[in-house]
Amino acid sequence: MTKNNEVESSQALPVGAVLDAEAHYPSPILAAYRAWVAARRDLMAEIEAHGTGDTEAGRGAQRREARAAETIRDLRPQTLAEAEALAHLIWDHHKPGAAEGTPQFERSMQDPGRQLVLRMWQAASGMSGYPIL
Repeated sequence: MTKNNEVESSQALPVGAVLDAEAHYPSPILAAYRAWVAARRDLMAEIEAHGTGDTEAGRGAQRREARAAETIRDLRPQTLAEAEALAHLIWDHHKPGAAEGTPQFERSMQDPGRQLVLRMWQAASGMSGYPIL
């Protein structure tokens, strides 16, 4: 800083610069969330390909998913992105079992707990609709 309390050019960031906080301060929640999403996708692909997740690859995906979920559950979110990850995990565990748009789905969505979890995810993500992988 100069005597006039101005930032010297060697210390200033360029106008419009964006700091990537995740690059400097990696979040264990977001890392676990990415691992959880990848494991869920792997499991879904295994079920699609073989009609079951009870294969070596499917069981491996289930173990990775469980480890990632445990990490997310054990840590307290500190950012909106981390809260979004937690809300997505909660939604995945409590979402309706019926397909979206069916009468069964609509009836299931009358549950206040599901509505609250959905609103929490929507608020944290800035998105509407339902969490998807």
